[in-house]
Amino acid sequence: MSARLVVVLIAAAIVAPATASAQYSIFGIRGTGFPGRQVSARARALGDAWGPFDRTSTVNPATIATFTSLGVSATGGTTRRRYSIDETDVSGLVETRFPHAVLGGRVGGLPVSFAVSFSTYAERSWAITRTDTVSINNAPVAVVDSIASDGGIVDARAALGWRISAGFQVGAAFHLINGSTRVTARREFVDREFGTFLEESNVNFRGIGVSVGFRAVLAQQRLQLAGAARFDNNLKSTVESSNAQTTTDLPASVNGGVSLVMTSQLRWSVAGAWYGWGQSNDDLAVETFDTWQIGSGFEFGGVTSRFPLRVGVRYATLPFSPVASQPHEWGFSAGTGTRFASNRGQLNVTIERLLRDGARVVERAWHVSVGISIQP
Repeated sequence: MSARLVVVLIAAAIVAPATASAQYSIFGIRGTGFPGRQVSARARALGDAWGPFDRTSTVNPATIATFTSLGVSATGGTTRRRYSIDETDVSGLVETRFPHAVLGGRVGGLPVSFAVSFSTYAERSWAITRTDTVSINNAPVAVVDSIASDGGIVDARAALGWRISAGFQVGAAFHLINGSTRVTARREFVDREFGTFLEESNVNFRGIGVSVGFRAVLAQQRLQLAGAARFDNNLKSTVESSNAQTTTDLPASVNGGVSLVMTSQLRWSVAGAWYGWGQSNDDLAVETFDTWQIGSGFEFGGVTSRFPLRVGVRYATLPFSPVASQPHEWGFSAGTGTRFASNRGQLNVTIERLLRDGARVVERAWHVSVGISIQP
């Protein structure tokens, strides 16, 4: 089967009703994939509003300055989804990923800290099965087309944070964007007199980016302000079998937030972000939009609580659509955490209800995140 037929099969499956499985979201089939949320389990519980202040998230390099000793954190999550598109309903889809890890520490006796991390830039694992009828020698023949992609795009980051003072920190980071997917296209004929066509290709991705940020602590440590900007270059996609290469403009982005200690037992945080995905519209065979998100959350219990309660809400628009309307997502979250090993370790758990709509698709999901942080 030629590479051209692979492209035709994938395009047909995306625009026509089909059964899809094994992906983080059906909205990740198009474009570069479903954008990753580069935040910790604690930040997710607060509607991502803690992300700009959190050194175990990777959205603001200035937070690296808060590492005073070696520390490591990791986050994993499981999603259970169902969706409907036109007259097709699919349920019972489950996926588990470990998309986030950070290792950081202080540089000697200097007011400088470092961190290396990896996180999901875009999720590109999915599988589609679709039935169709083709014409062979002017006779209709039933076929079953299966197209699958397994892999993703990873953001590997090296960051430095500088404590200018106890109340002000800045940071900068270099991002290496890489990853790969294996794309498999199979056409099987219902009439077994015909053979089965199979094509497999590995697609490699490569790009770079930089980010800068700040964090300020004011009003006797009751108020925090933070912000960051990121600038990514082009994403180069190379098909190993043919060395064919395409280039996609990646978005610039900005994020910022406010966190306020309202009482000794209550913290409120709000944060927002914008991503310039619209500039990729000419590079991708789908409608592409700029996106933005806003989230807010409350943390009850303070630092002395054994099991603080966290609740949050988040709204975000999604970048890719087969039609002119833009999909969106609502998220409602709750979580808690606890410290152990004489406060050298922390365990956080979050559960989210995710509601995604747009482009004739309704998707509903539950997501459970578990994060652990340790300072040896």
